[in-house]
Amino acid sequence: MAVYSADCGGRTQDGSDPAIAQPDAYLKSVSDSAGPDKPDFCAINKSHLWTRKYTPQELESTLNAVLKPRSRA
Repeated sequence: MAVYSADCGGRTQDGSDPAIAQPDAYLKSVSDSAGPDKPDFCAINKSHLWTRKYTPQELESTLNAVLKPRSRA
């Protein structure tokens, strides 16, 4: 099985992760860099590092839409 991700985030994904659900021995999470104190190989990806700013209201609205909290009794 070949698993692809547009950006590694510094580690490969473990096969036991629910997104993959293939707990094969060869799909273990490992560092994706040339060694300690070296950048990961995906660091050359232009979207590797990013920032998104929210106002408190935008953050609350976004989280509420995704998490769908239960109404308080």
